[in-house]
Amino acid sequence: MIIDILTALPFIKYILQGPEPKSIQTPVIAIPQAAIFPTFTFRPQKFDEYIGQGRNKTILSQYIKIMKARNYIFPHVLIHGKAGMGKTTLARIVAKEMGVPMTEAMSSIFANESVSDITDRLQSGFLFIDEIHALPRDIAEQLYPCMEDFKCNGAKIQPFTLVGCTTELGELLKNRKPFIDRFKLIIELQDYTLEELTAIAKQYRQVVFPNDSIPDSIYLALATNCRATPRLLIRLLEATVYFSGDYQTVLKNFGILKDGYTIKDLKLLGYISKTKGVGAQNIASYLDISATNYLYEIEPYLLKTDMLIRTGKGRTITEAGIVLLNTLI
Repeated sequence: MIIDILTALPFIKYILQGPEPKSIQTPVIAIPQAAIFPTFTFRPQKFDEYIGQGRNKTILSQYIKIMKARNYIFPHVLIHGKAGMGKTTLARIVAKEMGVPMTEAMSSIFANESVSDITDRLQSGFLFIDEIHALPRDIAEQLYPCMEDFKCNGAKIQPFTLVGCTTELGELLKNRKPFIDRFKLIIELQDYTLEELTAIAKQYRQVVFPNDSIPDSIYLALATNCRATPRLLIRLLEATVYFSGDYQTVLKNFGILKDGYTIKDLKLLGYISKTKGVGAQNIASYLDISATNYLYEIEPYLLKTDMLIRTGKGRTITEAGIVLLNTLI
């Protein structure tokens, strides 16, 4: 019997190749809304939400008002203060109030990009450089004509605002004085009061943890132990919420003994009380931390509260430091 070739084709294909593979469909898994992790954070978006820094907010608000009325580019501004005080947030608010974009970068960005590469894409906005004191001298000098004449390598560029933030104004004054002189507005962040810190903690809790209740006494305790630093305050507040309001356990686990003083502070004061002067590197080695960590995270609070002083021979404990040491032992 002769089989029609067209009829036989499917059979021949089956013999030669085997059956058609079944199409495999990847199952679609529906993720419940509750399983999508939200971002628990809050940053002030306007001056009314930014608690504290009243004098600085007044200065910046007036500049914003005049710059917008006259259609001027906002002047280059340098913001300095210790870490965790709200420098970046303040810069973002100013850019938002001016209605311009802000490009954020660390000073190390110039290791991979040229000054012209960065200024070319600013679009008349803000260039925010954090830890600007670490900017290499040659890069700072390349920025001079960019800041003064809006020129880069002799060519015109879009006018822009350079916003520099630093924890080390002294370093800039010592090694970059001509650079500082090109900033027309210098903002020094003020110390936060206990009242302001308490208000910051309450605001953050209301926005991020609206269903949690915290007594006023706990807000005050956290404000007293945050070394007057909003970033540390928020860290302690979040931990307190997660520990169901047991702030004493939180302080203990963070190594905080009293009024923001820590176990490391106690160890440090005990060490320098036995000597006539100790260098920062020796202290860092004794505490088993980096010198940078010591200089930025530990020493500023002890200097501010007069627990130690810097002398030509190194760090020396004060009378107040001795009293604190005896209290904490």
